[in-house]
Amino acid sequence: MNLQYVENFADGKVVLLVYGAIGGDEGVNGARFAEVINYLQHEPAVHEIEVRINSHGGVVLDALNIFNAIRGSKKPCNTVIDGIAASSGGLVAMAGHKRMINDFGRLMVHAPQLSDKVRVDLDENVIKMLDQFQDLIADLLTANSRHEKAQINAMISAETWFTADQALADGFVDEVLNTDRDFTEIFNELDLANADLALVVNQISNHKNVPKMETIKNTLGLDSSVSEQVVNTAISKIVNAKDDAEKALLKEQNAHKATKDALDVANVATKEVNDAAATAYVENAIKDGKFKPEQKEILTAQAIENLGDFKAICKSIATPAKRITDTIDTEGDAKKAKAGEVVNGKLDGKTFREIEKDAPQVLAQLLVNEPTKHAELYAAQYPKA
Repeated sequence: MNLQYVENFADGKVVLLVYGAIGGDEGVNGARFAEVINYLQHEPAVHEIEVRINSHGGVVLDALNIFNAIRGSKKPCNTVIDGIAASSGGLVAMAGHKRMINDFGRLMVHAPQLSDKVRVDLDENVIKMLDQFQDLIADLLTANSRHEKAQINAMISAETWFTADQALADGFVDEVLNTDRDFTEIFNELDLANADLALVVNQISNHKNVPKMETIKNTLGLDSSVSEQVVNTAISKIVNAKDDAEKALLKEQNAHKATKDALDVANVATKEVNDAAATAYVENAIKDGKFKPEQKEILTAQAIENLGDFKAICKSIATPAKRITDTIDTEGDAKKAKAGEVVNGKLDGKTFREIEKDAPQVLAQLLVNEPTKHAELYAAQYPKA
């Protein structure tokens, strides 16, 4: 589940953000936002949901998706106006089980009105649809305030702004949150009728960019005589195709991740086997006398890094001949061999070749007294090809 709108989760409380435009390519997607709220209904660790709003508004249909999801939440789902909740943003704010606003916040309500010039160019069905939206907005605001519908219609027709205290007094919110900061002077200096500010705020209405129905039909490659229902069906197909493509891409990404995870597991297992083989090879080389025991750690690291090269090096090193150690009884110090260095009646460890060269009489004694030992040491010094 894509939880892109979740800002924070702590102590059983999830915070979601409706910041910026609602709807559109770059704004908060109403359907996806609703999916997040519905998903949280089934999470045992979630006990409360808080939707924080700072939005100039946007697409009414996206706002209604969010509104319905908040209202339908089985868990407490509260709304907080962090800064501005205008137009569609105000509708979302009205949905909270408990509705709050920061003391410097502002609420704005208006209708999706069009200028006379734009209205003349629109299809009659589009105009009817916009009028229905206005009536719907009036109903929702009436149900969530202390005003009659006639008063609400007057407010939205005039595009009305409310301070936090005014919103509380009119019943649009249930509580004003004290931030211990005084922003009154700043907001009072704002001229909400100013053309520059209106240009920003009135993005909520969308009517400045509403294309003619004829343009929509041309874009979709439809005959100009088709009904609005045909246009809506064509648009739905495009949206569904986009959703299907996104789902297919997600499925492919999940399959790729599963393959990568399986490969990572296999690589770990292979490395463990290779490391064990390298360690065993080093231990055997040390037993054969090719290396000293104190070299084991560094040799193991080299073997793990490249076992093939390490094996080649080991094969190039001849296995040392066994040394004659504690095997010959010389009957005391009187028979010490000059080259053999007999100590306490026993020959200090030397190779067969060293004794053969420097003290052959010692080997002669060994041959008489311990012929089997003599043969073993001889074979170690002169192994058969």
